[in-house]
Amino acid sequence: MTQAAPQERVFHDDPVVEHPSVSAYRIPTDLPGGDATLTWDATTLVLAEATAAGRAGIGFTYGSAATAPVVEQEPANLVVGHDAFDVPPPTTG
Repeated sequence: MTQAAPQERVFHDDPVVEHPSVSAYRIPTDLPGGDATLTWDATTLVLAEATAAGRAGIGFTYGSAATAPVVEQEPANLVVGHDAFDVPPPTTG
């Protein structure tokens, strides 16, 4: 697997991402769930937060709590100091 090279940092007068943080929350389900292979009584929500110019934005996913450190380390290195409004369009393909 190849990793894309980080893009050159471009600084503008727009707010820049200052401080990302990640949390994981185990949320009990109201009824046990399951499929043909597993059963569960809770789900884990991984919440990512980033601040810029005193405002916060969030994103989330569901998965193992083990995802939180990966989300915290890898994307943080790519977004801190970047324009908070410089969001690339979604890719298709």
